[in-house]
Amino acid sequence: MTKTTKLKNIVTFILTTIFVCCNTTVSISQNKAPENIQFWELPTGSKIAFYYFKGKEPRKNTPIIYLHGGPGAHVTSYDIAAFGMLANDGYDVYLYDQIGSGQSERLNNIMDYTVERHLKDLEAIVNIIGATKVVLIGHSWGASLAPLYIAKHPDRVEKLIFSGPGGIIPKNFNYKIPVPDSIKLKRKEIVKYSMSDYLDSKSVKRYNKICTEANKGVKIASDNEIDSLLDCLMMNKSNKNNYDSLKKINFERGSGGYSNYMTGKYLYTGMDIRDTLSKCKVPVLILLGEYDDLPWACVNDYLKVFKNTKLVIIPNSGHSVFTYQPDLCLKLSREFLNSIEK
Repeated sequence: MTKTTKLKNIVTFILTTIFVCCNTTVSISQNKAPENIQFWELPTGSKIAFYYFKGKEPRKNTPIIYLHGGPGAHVTSYDIAAFGMLANDGYDVYLYDQIGSGQSERLNNIMDYTVERHLKDLEAIVNIIGATKVVLIGHSWGASLAPLYIAKHPDRVEKLIFSGPGGIIPKNFNYKIPVPDSIKLKRKEIVKYSMSDYLDSKSVKRYNKICTEANKGVKIASDNEIDSLLDCLMMNKSNKNNYDSLKKINFERGSGGYSNYMTGKYLYTGMDIRDTLSKCKVPVLILLGEYDDLPWACVNDYLKVFKNTKLVIIPNSGHSVFTYQPDLCLKLSREFLNSIEK
């Protein structure tokens, strides 16, 4: 064996140890773009990938916009299959990958990944589709983004649906708040994991180094590399937290690493909008999986603030209720959307 061959084998082994052991690679971070994908060039400077389902006649005047979780997650095939069905009820349905994730563009300046940037993108999207009012469906972090919009535009939101809501920004609650006995959840104690539970030691070290430099505004890793690392982390976390007795969920790549980390820095800062939201009369439906491992404080935050709220516990479901129980969640959503407020 020549020295060149030995060196090549060593390099290959190192890369394999860091990335392949996580069932991912540096060069592959996203799935192939679906055929029905479209793009918006927003005035904010964001190039946003979206999926559109035209409502069946007679069409309703109020479109639905889906806000996925994260930050840095993306629209999955499960989301498309579930929410696309609401077009059968006459709703125009829009699902979009937030900036820096999925099929949407990555930003050159990672310091531009902020909560405010995501909010401005949402505002621009509502304006582009020309809706007087919208229905917002927010999952996890998406349920944290939606209240920011309604606080600024209370007259432009008709109804809100939150699944596995991640808490109102800025997050400032007590995570030790216990689940009330009246709320029948199967996981009342939160199991805390560290990154080392999901990634090998070399990958954790590399990810931490990338994030340390990102704090300074320095981008030492390509988008593909950090996206792949986050894909790997989320895939292993998904495998660990999916309950075999509930449903086998196939992980889909498309994470936005820099969007996830940089946006996440701002979840505990900013103006408190809770007093403004407490005056909001918009109807809110909260769907929470009985196995969801969110701190109860996240859900309790919405129940305390919004005055017109209904909470439904979804049986045999983890965090992503529309993935675990799409038929039931669609049924509940349709009943909620079609109900007439007295």
